[in-house]
Amino acid sequence: VTILALGIGAVLLRYVERRLVWASGEQLTLAAAEVSDKLDRLLFERYGDVHMMARAFALRSSDRAYLESYLAWMKTAYAPMYHWLGVTNQQGVMIAATESALIGQDYSRSTWFRGARETRLVVVEDVASHEADQGIVTVAFTVPILDTEGTFLGVVTTRVAVPVLEAVTTRTIRSLQRREGFGGAIEYQILAKSGEVFVDSNVPLREKFNLLELGLPSAKLSQAGEPGYVIEEHLRRHVQVVTGYAATKGYGEFPGLGWTVLVRIDRDAIL
Repeated sequence: VTILALGIGAVLLRYVERRLVWASGEQLTLAAAEVSDKLDRLLFERYGDVHMMARAFALRSSDRAYLESYLAWMKTAYAPMYHWLGVTNQQGVMIAATESALIGQDYSRSTWFRGARETRLVVVEDVASHEADQGIVTVAFTVPILDTEGTFLGVVTTRVAVPVLEAVTTRTIRSLQRREGFGGAIEYQILAKSGEVFVDSNVPLREKFNLLELGLPSAKLSQAGEPGYVIEEHLRRHVQVVTGYAATKGYGEFPGLGWTVLVRIDRDAIL
């Protein structure tokens, strides 16, 4: 009888453990999916903003006072979303910008200017420290300014700072931590499509590291495109963690950047 009772107790214990891990994994998956969806929508809005400005500037592309006033209004109205906004002429010279130091600078050789001029399409540059960003990591949106006949008049370009995007993640994670019955410290990371981490809740990113190259299971599984969770070993602390993952997919006409959101908690904290 004692042996039977112990056996039943062990089975029940394992069942409870699996249920706790499953429940937490589902919540982490939902959190990662919610963050990825918010990032998609936020970047879609910035994608729409730059198209709107290009159309608004088409008839007044040489009116510098109008351009500077409009750009300043955009930066203020959407603060702290934009790091800076600017307009170049046909030659790639910045003629209006929210940062006065940028005005008069020649960006004709920049990838964003050349891409917009040659393709006549929007150019979205993934997370990087672009020129004139003062070391701030940003996402760049650039659209050509065209008149009614399709003549190239210049470009409007904007920079969205990554710290602003991280704030979206932080708010979602905090709401998860406040839920009843959910304990333990939650970590999160955001990865570029290449697997390189550009947001980490625990470690200042002084050095670049790639979780796909390091073989992290959650980073690999996220490449399939569907959200989920996995039990894996923490690469730094070497403890078992439960990690929810989800990938951005774009929104509307915005194709997305293929980022991955990872949200994790220690397995011991769950149990």
